[in-house]
Amino acid sequence: MVSDWLTNAAILIYRRLLQFYPSEFRLSYGAGMERMFREQLGEARKRSPVSSVALLFAREVWGVLRTAPAQRFANLRAWIPACERRWAGGGIVLNVLLGDVRCAVRSFTRRPGFAFTVIAQLGLGIGATTTILSAVDNVLLRKLPYPRADELVVFSNPGHSYPLYSDWRDRTNAFSTVAAVWSDGRGVGISGDGAPESLPGARVTSEFFGIFGATVRHGRLLIDSDYDGEPPGVAVISYALWQRRWGGVWGEDRTLKVDGMPTEVVGVLDPAFQVPEELVEIGVEVWLPLELPSEIAKARTWNALRVVARRKPGLSTDAAQADVDALAAILADEYPATDRLANDSPRLYRLTSLFEAMVGDVANLLYTLLGAVGMMLLIGCAN
Repeated sequence: MVSDWLTNAAILIYRRLLQFYPSEFRLSYGAGMERMFREQLGEARKRSPVSSVALLFAREVWGVLRTAPAQRFANLRAWIPACERRWAGGGIVLNVLLGDVRCAVRSFTRRPGFAFTVIAQLGLGIGATTTILSAVDNVLLRKLPYPRADELVVFSNPGHSYPLYSDWRDRTNAFSTVAAVWSDGRGVGISGDGAPESLPGARVTSEFFGIFGATVRHGRLLIDSDYDGEPPGVAVISYALWQRRWGGVWGEDRTLKVDGMPTEVVGVLDPAFQVPEELVEIGVEVWLPLELPSEIAKARTWNALRVVARRKPGLSTDAAQADVDALAAILADEYPATDRLANDSPRLYRLTSLFEAMVGDVANLLYTLLGAVGMMLLIGCAN
């Protein structure tokens, strides 16, 4: 039974391999080659059903892969003189090109194995180079999808307190906008208009959406009056959550319970809006106002906020850093317990452009890979 299955599979694969030959060759010799292959299989089965069939199949496959390119190139070699006659007088460049093509065809005809190696190497080089170039274009060359993205900077320390965010917002002259976001990773629980769910959520200051140029599909974004602490609370949700729980209908009843508190959905974000994952986890579906208990809002030791800012137009990152450092020296005198280091120097906070924060060490890796695959492509072209 095994030999029958192996024989039938060998015949089917051999028939497919014959497609490598030119159509004229198959019409003249294809049927005879298949008939001879069947006869050889019959003889092989008499000797040793499995091993002989496998050995014969391997030998015939190699024969097809070795001779089919020669037949293909033979057709091409016959086509070149016709092109030369057709394009006679077409100029030196065209004649030299046809001569090079003729030389390459003859070389490949004499060494089909080498031809396959070169073609495979070229294909691999082109494919790898195209893939890495696409990654470089998407990550390093394209601008971030935010208005005036080159002005956006991140306070790169892991977390900051709310009073420190307020100091940067109110006591520096380098920034036109400063925003903060808090996402503890535990998510928020929602209920109402569907089964209860635990979803990724984040709490943001009123400036957060504006700094990234966010837009809504329905409703509005968070505004200053949403931060007065009066119930019911409000929320902005993702496009995916709106589709899932309300079927894409923007009706009048848009109330959810978020962590047990009645919350009105005031807006649905545009599906194209993306927040850098350096600031908040990917896939946030519920955005709430950042409202903290008074003891946390005043504590300089509660370092959980990520802070992003927009430099004033025309102001460099170095100038903004100098302004932040000057404020750090003042804060070290005002709050030595939290803003002064053990060596009595002020606690400094480094500014990093949003682009650098998002790319990090990936840029060096991508450029290294691009150089490597580019060299591989050059080797293929040289061959």
